[in-house]
Amino acid sequence: MFILVLVAAPIAMLNELNHVAVLLVLSGSDFLTTFSLDQVQVTVPLFLNLHEHGVFIAQIFWGLWLFPMGYLIFKSNFLQKLWVS
Repeated sequence: MFILVLVAAPIAMLNELNHVAVLLVLSGSDFLTTFSLDQVQVTVPLFLNLHEHGVFIAQIFWGLWLFPMGYLIFKSNFLQKLWVS
């Protein structure tokens, strides 16, 4: 479980760089003067779509840790003790 969460957290954090990239592109910095307005406008949806795909990848790892946790709860008979009480 710990390994799956340990993998998901950095993926989610690195994925936030896509939002930072959108902010940098839209800030109108001097280094963007080499690109045309159309090129700048095309990169914004690109980074937003990359963020969406990154969230999906992180969700896979966030969800996978639930399987071992469910198995451990099942094996501990914790739920059975709740139903009997």
